[in-house]
Amino acid sequence: TEYSYYNLILKKAGQFLSNFQINLLKFALSIRAYSPTVQMFQQIAADEPPPEGCSAFVVIHEKHTCKPNEIKKLLKKANKRPRPYLFKGDHKYPTLKEDGPIVVLYAEMGTRDFVKFHKILSEKAQKEEIVYVLRHYIQKPHSRKMYLSGYGVELAIKSTEYKAVDDTQVKVTNETKKEEDDEEEESDVQGFLFGKL
Repeated sequence: TEYSYYNLILKKAGQFLSNFQINLLKFALSIRAYSPTVQMFQQIAADEPPPEGCSAFVVIHEKHTCKPNEIKKLLKKANKRPRPYLFKGDHKYPTLKEDGPIVVLYAEMGTRDFVKFHKILSEKAQKEEIVYVLRHYIQKPHSRKMYLSGYGVELAIKSTEYKAVDDTQVKVTNETKKEEDDEEEESDVQGFLFGKL
């Protein structure tokens, strides 16, 4: 269930985080702070598009596969193909080398297919052979809509009401302003025209 997933996440995260950070994580999950990022990854995966019948797949410089044994073959000529664009929110496996071939894994964490790919890709990333990027992907997402906090719509209504204005008074005030401006422009102090400044 979703609740058991939630408890498992908190349990595993508790091994690395303090009590204060755990409370922050609970708050972030409650307001669905990461849902827009997950939804963005889902949309990117749909645009790839994913190979049919695959719950997890990798993209290596525009080449797709959902078979872990094909990764080595696709990496051979990867640098001759264009590199993919990486987003700010992408999850990169921590390595010092950033110029290697980029392997993007689209998978759902906790599934068997994710484990198969992650084992191979993490080993290659540790050897600094590749740049390993994970993007969340669910093969069959829920049909129900996602409700997000902090996203609103503002309606601005412009007033189109006609207002009558006496033009004679406006002209008189404009003329007096022009005269004052002319006087200011004429006055200068040690060569500085303060009216223009």
